[in-house]
Amino acid sequence: MNEPTVSAYLEQARRYTAVVVPDEEDGLFVARAADFPGAVGAGTTRDEAVEEMANGIAAMLEHAAKLGLAVPPPMRDYTGAVSVRLPKSLHVALAQRAEAEGLSVNATVTYLLTQALELQGTVRAPRRRPRAKQAV
Repeated sequence: MNEPTVSAYLEQARRYTAVVVPDEEDGLFVARAADFPGAVGAGTTRDEAVEEMANGIAAMLEHAAKLGLAVPPPMRDYTGAVSVRLPKSLHVALAQRAEAEGLSVNATVTYLLTQALELQGTVRAPRRRPRAKQAV
């Protein structure tokens, strides 16, 4: 029977959802696994905090496997697709903004949600604005 490798544990660990928040006091970012109690990582960047959290989870997974202990599975794999019902007035406002900026409604909603979550420190802002729709 082949033992899983460290990289296999790390790959599995990266499937856990990270919630990253800035720690104003220390000037660091702290990542907590939403679905793996006790799994925490910190770093000077969001990515570093998430990687530290994943390394910690990988170590816990390896240790649990050696002891024959069960570990909580990731909540689920997110597909990136969300279906939302909107009031018509909001749908119109989003469509008008998207048209004015030359974007699709989906790209506009993604951009606006990312901006709102970034203000809360929950996610990092996109590296660039979404590209305008291509003329057909």
